Amino acid sequence: MSNIQTKLLFYLYLVAAFVLPSCFLVKIPLPVKTIAIQDTIHVYHFILIDGATKADPFKIKAIIKESKDACDWLADQADNSGQKVYFKEHWMFNNDTSMGKTFAFRLPSKALTVLSKNKAALWKWAKKKTKSEVGRARIMSWESRLLDTLVNSIVDAEAIKFLNAVIADGKTDEHAIFMMHLLRAKKTKMQGFYGGNRAYFGDNNSRTIAHETLHHLGANDLYIHHYWPGARRHLVKKKLKNEIMNYSNDKTNNCNNTFISSYTAYCMGWSNKIEKKQKRLLKQNLMSKMLFRRSFR
Repeated sequence: MSNIQTKLLFYLYLVAAFVLPSCFLVKIPLPVKTIAIQDTIHVYHFILIDGATKADPFKIKAIIKESKDACDWLADQADNSGQKVYFKEHWMFNNDTSMGKTFAFRLPSKALTVLSKNKAALWKWAKKKTKSEVGRARIMSWESRLLDTLVNSIVDAEAIKFLNAVIADGKTDEHAIFMMHLLRAKKTKMQGFYGGNRAYFGDNNSRTIAHETLHHLGANDLYIHHYWPGARRHLVKKKLKNEIMNYSNDKTNNCNNTFISSYTAYCMGWSNKIEKKQKRLLKQNLMSKMLFRRSFR
């Protein structure tokens, strides 16, 4: 190795030694909702299918039960915190489909990730997917086509009013959640979830549904702290391991086996107090935030 290469390698190590720790030390405040969402929150559910999947009535009944369990648990947790939140669920069906009463809409791909892509990412994905301009346009418009199909298929007047509002301005208000449940031939538990212009994934169990609904109310993920070394990671993994916004450590994935910490309650505006040790969770680390996001790609 030449002297120039040796010096270059030395400077690279020097830069890495300075930049990486700096990135891990830089912390930015997390968004915190100061005013809690209260009163009635409408939850609009519908079923998506892909491929040659057939609607299984038993699985649909199971999803409906899990959703009710999650909403009941959330309402109880809110009441315990002095908040009044009632969840009114709307299950939208399509009576004209050959699949019985289940609303059916085929996604442009079997890849569930299509649900989470923003316009720019979706366009890049569509360009790789097909060379056809018509095909790309169809992929890009899948969500608007879904909403139009849904409006023309359901009979729930209140739901139609809500969906027309979503179509008009591209977002939901804070008193409405738009939830999609995806039935697939092999992976029948995958769920797509929309609320307040945000997308999430998970299994169709009460814990996941409660977790994603709490996002809509202002809660932040706790498991992002698993990517950070030090006291915050230890706090989340040891003291908050069964917190609803953390990873699931319970094989039943039942929301009744979880709890809401003072940190999550504070983030949602359910409480103006937070435990001293949990205050450190109100800031996140830039480098670990990047690693967290890349882990979902």
